[in-house]
Amino acid sequence: MRIGFFGSAYKDDEFPAVATAVEQLARSGGDLGFEVVGFVPRPLAQLRGLRWFPWRSRYPDFRRFLATRGWTAGLAPLRDLEFNRCKTAAKYLEYASLGIAGVYSDVPTYREAVSHGVNGLLVDHDQPTAWKEAIERLVREPGLRRGIVERAREDLLASYSPERYAASVAELLRRA
Repeated sequence: MRIGFFGSAYKDDEFPAVATAVEQLARSGGDLGFEVVGFVPRPLAQLRGLRWFPWRSRYPDFRRFLATRGWTAGLAPLRDLEFNRCKTAAKYLEYASLGIAGVYSDVPTYREAVSHGVNGLLVDHDQPTAWKEAIERLVREPGLRRGIVERAREDLLASYSPERYAASVAELLRRA
């Protein structure tokens, strides 16, 4: 089973709790592998067995590569900062479109898209135990994992279709 993260540089401050959880899980000797694409958080850089893959800057290449990884779960840590509240739930969309069950920080950015236990798991960003338990739960409960993947994909198709996006942009332009 593989747990993964992808992202750009300068995210070290997002990772202390996640890194603690991942280190504990890696030391437990279970059958979990951990992978990162692009940025390697400093707290995880020395983790034994961590697999790193370079960032693919062309989006089609990135998508094709990520689809080959077979991640059991994808991690999306994000601090509740004013700057981060301006972000979109892009990792949710990526994970949903790739059939990856996600564990997300319980912050407004993800709370708007993710319903805990339905289409993802929301955890307290600063609590290593919460991250560890969420990852373990997705590994231990394949029915939950499959249900999250299925409902996230249904949500993606219903709420984020190109047609729906075009309609919302058209509405914004109409109001302008």
